[in-house]
Amino acid sequence: MDLPSHRLALGAYDPDHVLSNLPLDVEHWFIAQSSPEDLESALASARNRTAFVTLEPWPTTPNDSEDLLQDIAAGTRDDELHMLARVAREHGPKVVLLRWGHEMELSNLYPWAGREPDVYRLAFRHVVSVFRAAGANNVRFVWSPAGNANAPGYYPGGDVVDYVGLSVLGERSWDATMGLPPQSFDELLAPRYARVAWLGKPIIVAELGVSGDAVYQAEWLANAARRLEAYTQVRALVYFNARNAAIHNGLPVAPDWHLVGPAVDAFLSLR
Repeated sequence: MDLPSHRLALGAYDPDHVLSNLPLDVEHWFIAQSSPEDLESALASARNRTAFVTLEPWPTTPNDSEDLLQDIAAGTRDDELHMLARVAREHGPKVVLLRWGHEMELSNLYPWAGREPDVYRLAFRHVVSVFRAAGANNVRFVWSPAGNANAPGYYPGGDVVDYVGLSVLGERSWDATMGLPPQSFDELLAPRYARVAWLGKPIIVAELGVSGDAVYQAEWLANAARRLEAYTQVRALVYFNARNAAIHNGLPVAPDWHLVGPAVDAFLSLR
């Protein structure tokens, strides 16, 4: 089951299963590249939803961080990739949206992020080549920057990308640290969308989130509903229904993106 062609798809990363009874199209998982058993579990549990897997190539030892992407491009981690490809293939014809090495243009966030663009591009292309050689034809590859100005330099090529992902997270404290008023969905998405729309690929908002009370969340999502028609290449919105990981946050308190009360209905109305 690929993304619906006639309407916007909705999904969620929902590790606490709070939204499990909602009529969502996409189920999002974060899985370490070294854990094929977790991919097996995710694909088995997705049932009637499209599986959306963020595959994270964490180093196997602390000393591997510096040469991580070079090693992947050179085939050093191919055993892992072959096992993952086999798992994905065996779940065919179920479509798997595979988001490898996300937010790669950000510095000091992930071991694969903020590296030389040409090395990242080679690594991404190698991952795709392994899956294709293994016959995992049910996998769709998602290149997913955060959407910053330097993101296009990391684009690995249209022949290995099926979807482009973006991150759109509304957090008033983050905005304040940059001297900005609270940013709406439209204000956050517009520049990111402009940086990738020219690639001509369908777009997934791979991490959508807004922190705050239920009223603020619902109003923020209502703004999104009013503005979505302007973004004709957006095919799916995948909500990050969890607290921000502490290691990914520069603030004293990690933002909590969980949908609260009426914000749940406001999210569903985006469809």
